[in-house]
Amino acid sequence: MKKLLEKISSCENIKRCLEGDLENPCYKIVTNQDKENFQLPEPWNGDLQNAPIIILGSNPSINEDEMYPDNSWSIDEKFKFHSERFSGKWTKDQKYVMLKDGSYDTKAVRFWSSVKNRVKEIYPKDEIILGDDLCMIEIVKCKSRKEYGVKECMPECSQKYMNSILNFSNAEVILCLGKVAETFVKDFYKLEDKKIVEDVQIAGKNRTVIFIPHPSSFVKNKKIDALLTFEEIGRIQTKLKKYL
Repeated sequence: MKKLLEKISSCENIKRCLEGDLENPCYKIVTNQDKENFQLPEPWNGDLQNAPIIILGSNPSINEDEMYPDNSWSIDEKFKFHSERFSGKWTKDQKYVMLKDGSYDTKAVRFWSSVKNRVKEIYPKDEIILGDDLCMIEIVKCKSRKEYGVKECMPECSQKYMNSILNFSNAEVILCLGKVAETFVKDFYKLEDKKIVEDVQIAGKNRTVIFIPHPSSFVKNKKIDALLTFEEIGRIQTKLKKYL
């Protein structure tokens, strides 16, 4: 896993784009960041091997003030950060990120809270723990706001890394967030055009894939029970009970 993480964080396309390769599909997303303060691609966040649920989004957003891996970090430091991001020192109360000055942001990450709320609807557990109960993965690893540059680089990034990452995951359920990710995943894995696809082989494991609105979307009712039937939710809960 460390070798894969290092391959992602030192992706060859970053160097090419920063050197001016205008034809590279990643050029737009890579060069949206400041070259001198470049935050590395985000391979995953949480216990990739053991988390029963994968949260799959389009690409990670960026907070330039966050204490986040750059090229000065060792591979062990990067691995520890991404594997223990929610349980280590880098976050407080699973809500607030550590800033570069060592303090914690006073503004909570709303995305994390929204994801926990959705997971609660399918996982019969009193408290959902980020990182343990779910691992967050993005199709595109490089950071940007409002999916800037994602369309151009998504085919390239997914072909390089998607299956390699999911091969390490034993997750029963993949929650896919938003229309961009939904459209791509259905095409990439040749899935039926439904809100839930059950018992499908993805990266060597039988999984259930659920497509839900992104937390930042304008959909009023984002709850899973507004998308799936009572019976469908019951089958998901049954599969996840063995992790309790």
